[in-house]
Amino acid sequence: MMDFSRAINIIAENVYDIKQKQRYDSVQRRNQTVDMYGYELTGHGTADTPASLGISISQDLIYYSRFEFKIIIENSSSTSFRITIDDIDLTPYFQSQFNGAWIYGNGVYPNKGTANYDVLEAVGYMNEEERNIILEPGYKEVKVYGNGDFDVKFYNYVKYSHCNR
Repeated sequence: MMDFSRAINIIAENVYDIKQKQRYDSVQRRNQTVDMYGYELTGHGTADTPASLGISISQDLIYYSRFEFKIIIENSSSTSFRITIDDIDLTPYFQSQFNGAWIYGNGVYPNKGTANYDVLEAVGYMNEEERNIILEPGYKEVKVYGNGDFDVKFYNYVKYSHCNR
């Protein structure tokens, strides 16, 4: 048989749990910002295999504030490059951001001061389907293609808001 004081304790704990849950359910959720500044990813590519790099974006994404990157090419015999995100070619969009200047071998790109390749600017010129694929939350696969062997360092600058749980 159950002890009377034990039953009261169980009821009190249940009431406390219910009140806590109601309190959290009634509190407005606040947004939290993720700021990945200068996050480095490295890869190696060949003429047959692209360098594959991954970025993870929260599933409860609310909006992007920044989505940019810089690339450093090293030990390269490659002279022609292409960049995709989730199999969408961003090369022409990035070239247009720098008057046609593009990656042609070893070096830092874009090599115009502190500038970066701006993904948010690029998606402004895409059709809705491509834009949705690029901006969708989740795992983003960035591939760098070249016509020879190369090492790549990818410096990511992503800032976005999401629900704070």
